[in-house]
Amino acid sequence: MSSLAIPLLAVAMMLLAILILLRVRVTRPLRQLASEAQDMLSTEVRELSVGSSHGSNEIGSLVHSFNALVDRLASNEARYREILDNVSVIAWEADPELNFTYVSTYAERLLGYPIEDWYRQGFWEKHVHPEDRQKAVGYCLASTQQGLDHEFEYRMRTADGRIIWVRDIVSLVYHESELVGLRGILVDISERKQAELQLQNQLNFEEMLANISRDFVISAPGELDKTIDSMLRRAGEFFDVERAYLFQLCNGNTQVSNTHEWCAAGVRPEMDQLQNLPVEVMPWWSNWMKTGKCLFIPDVDLMPPEAEVEQALLRSQGVKSLLAIPVLSGDRVIGFFGFDSVSDYRCWTDKEISLMYVMGSTLSAALVQHQVQASLRHEAAILNSLLNSIPDIVSFKSVDGEYLGCNSEFARFVGCSKEEVIGKRVDALFDPDTADLFNSHDRLVLEHLEPQRNEHWMTYPSGERVLFDTLKAPMRGSDGEVIGLLGVSRNITERRESEEQIRNLAFFDTLTHLPNRRLLLDRLQHAMHNSARHRNHGCLLFIDLDNFKNLNDTLGHDVGDRLLVSVAQRLNLTIRDIDTVARLGGDEFIILLEGLSSDESRAVTESEHVAEKVLSVLNEPYLLGQNLYHSTPSLGVTLFSGTSLSVDELLKRADMAMYRAKASGRNMIRFFDPSMQAAVEERAALESDLRYALEHEQFELYFQPQVDECGQVIGAEALLRWLHHARGMVSPAQFIPLAEDTGLILPIGHWVLKTACERLRAWEVGPALEQITLAVNISARQFRHAGFVDDIAGVLASTGVNPARLKLEITESMMLDDIEGTIERLSRLKALGVSLSIDDFGTGYSSLSYLKRLPLDQLKIDQSFVRDLTDDPNDAVIVQAIIAMAQRLGLDIIAEGVETEAQRQFLLEHGCSHFQGYLFSRPLPSADFEHFLNINQKLV
Repeated sequence: MSSLAIPLLAVAMMLLAILILLRVRVTRPLRQLASEAQDMLSTEVRELSVGSSHGSNEIGSLVHSFNALVDRLASNEARYREILDNVSVIAWEADPELNFTYVSTYAERLLGYPIEDWYRQGFWEKHVHPEDRQKAVGYCLASTQQGLDHEFEYRMRTADGRIIWVRDIVSLVYHESELVGLRGILVDISERKQAELQLQNQLNFEEMLANISRDFVISAPGELDKTIDSMLRRAGEFFDVERAYLFQLCNGNTQVSNTHEWCAAGVRPEMDQLQNLPVEVMPWWSNWMKTGKCLFIPDVDLMPPEAEVEQALLRSQGVKSLLAIPVLSGDRVIGFFGFDSVSDYRCWTDKEISLMYVMGSTLSAALVQHQVQASLRHEAAILNSLLNSIPDIVSFKSVDGEYLGCNSEFARFVGCSKEEVIGKRVDALFDPDTADLFNSHDRLVLEHLEPQRNEHWMTYPSGERVLFDTLKAPMRGSDGEVIGLLGVSRNITERRESEEQIRNLAFFDTLTHLPNRRLLLDRLQHAMHNSARHRNHGCLLFIDLDNFKNLNDTLGHDVGDRLLVSVAQRLNLTIRDIDTVARLGGDEFIILLEGLSSDESRAVTESEHVAEKVLSVLNEPYLLGQNLYHSTPSLGVTLFSGTSLSVDELLKRADMAMYRAKASGRNMIRFFDPSMQAAVEERAALESDLRYALEHEQFELYFQPQVDECGQVIGAEALLRWLHHARGMVSPAQFIPLAEDTGLILPIGHWVLKTACERLRAWEVGPALEQITLAVNISARQFRHAGFVDDIAGVLASTGVNPARLKLEITESMMLDDIEGTIERLSRLKALGVSLSIDDFGTGYSSLSYLKRLPLDQLKIDQSFVRDLTDDPNDAVIVQAIIAMAQRLGLDIIAEGVETEAQRQFLLEHGCSHFQGYLFSRPLPSADFEHFLNINQKLV
């Protein structure tokens, strides 16, 4: 479709819609109304004439106005029809039985049938091409019955017998929910169809040529004749000629022989009669071959007089016309190939002749390849392989980002024709991520005005994933200004795969594809240096399969290999991306963990977690062939920090720990350091006790009073205590970090919140307790949990406590990871009515830039500053600064850890009037706290 047809089509559709709208929604109802008004006037005017003449004038005026309106609308309709008649598309209307009720005048100009013929019943169906009739009519009727607008393409026969292609765009027309007809646009798309046919022919030729070229490249020397015969057959059939052949010069270029020939069915072969023909007896032909140009003889009978010998030879073969293409070796003619037309005269286009040159070049390369030395044949094969088997993707676009053109491989890459690429932008051809990638590359080229190179993975529409090496460079005009961008992408997937294979052979185990000992030692050396740089820990897990030798001896090494592969796969699933699983050899594996905690006890915990996971997954049964097999591992674990130990020493320690696990009964985990092993066992026992305490409610809340400058209790902080039956009172510093690591802090934190709110609710009945606020510490894991705010809201709702009496204390450090998320979460908490306080303020990296944005109520000065503020000038200055900051931000301030009167007096003198610490009371059980509060109220 031409570029003009699209806007014309849009105009036609708009005008047709207006026309139908006027007819259906305005003109017809108004005409009906005017008609009814006229009838009413004619039947009732006599009655009105007896009455007031004023009424008669009003009805007459109404009728006159309606008629004038109808006339104007009819005039508008005629004008719109005139516009439609001058658009190069056929606008039409039809009834539900597909009989035209209106067509624009372009219908007669396009197909040649008079307009009145179009209104005859069955006209459309009759003039649809017979091969398209059933499908087109059936599709239109089916879509109409389903109530669907539709469009389709088919052929129609014109009045003068021509066949044209049209595109029919159909809309259904309804009036008051009833289908009253169809309307549409018929567009002539014959030019587009013809272009598609020509493009397909060209693509078919290129595909044929590619196949021929591939055959020449991959054929063995002894298969050359067979490949040439195949080429002649395919070319002859493609171009619809009766004979295709190859002549080669021989005997020192003094003779020429027909070495290969293909003939269509019923055509007599001539090859046997055309051997060793002397060149000198055919001077006209000989002179032509020296030119190195093609020879096209449209009519053998019209050959020049000097070609008498050649003409006689061709007539004897029944040839009417022919095309011959020279076969060259450099600038030297070594033969020619040609195509004979026997039954009719054939006219060759310039395009076809140019394509024949390409085929001639391919044939020349193949012939030369088999005539030169073996090394030259090898080089020619490589060249042909590069040129034909690995085509590059080429495109070029304007500086505005619109594609100006591309090669066929690019078109195949994006899944559309080269013509469809032109004028589009990258976001119309690729998904958003790919478009962003390409646009970023383009921007670099335009910014630096020099070529840019990169590698990236892409996926063809067929699903084939390819790695490209892409070069993008600016294109410059004659004045040196940049006028566009050139992009060339080369498929380097196979090269990368080869590199990976070489690398795999050097650094990876061939059976399991895990890193081998060589790569493990390299990564371990890097891990040790990273550990020293970041001051954290790493870990080696040495894994040995128990009784693996028995499996090999009883079921065979192939079964043992399958087990090793399965073990490798399971181990890979247990680690992070930064960790390494390696196979040392035999049934020994190593896991290298990096980036563990800088705290040794936490690093031990993290290592133990991975080791237990490994132990669990390797204890699962294996399906080896038809049988289930159970295997167990023994694990040795050793930590490292920095480079104080050698790589060999670390492996030795892990190995020793593994043998200790075997000596302990196999299927076990053992740490190299006995103290670490003891710590692991102690932590495991403490975790078990912690879970038991949670399930059996062994926790208790203690309350430490918070007082004002007069000593009156204004609130308290709820503190979790755990009285273990054997351990006694367990320090929170011992079990809270464990609860954080294991995730138990979430149910424990919920219990603390719920219990604290229940206690607040219970205190509302006593006058001494009803105004008391209660502060509850929130852990980092609680605060970041997705359902934290909803959990708070649920507890407040279930207990019915006044939210203003609940104060949530969050540490300063937990807010710094995601300040925007923290602000959003705190704002939601604030909306619930609770108070918010920063605990341990001053121990992090306090900043007014974020502090002023937080919806806080209070700052709590950390006890580490309060402890020495009367003796350490630095602590005193820090405390004064915190107090000043809080005052400027309008926040309440409280100091914790106040143990002396001197500390209280200093804080009070500098503006802090709320205190918490052993000077007033240690944390008390609930009953003792209530007793303390009653006494405090009486004293105050």
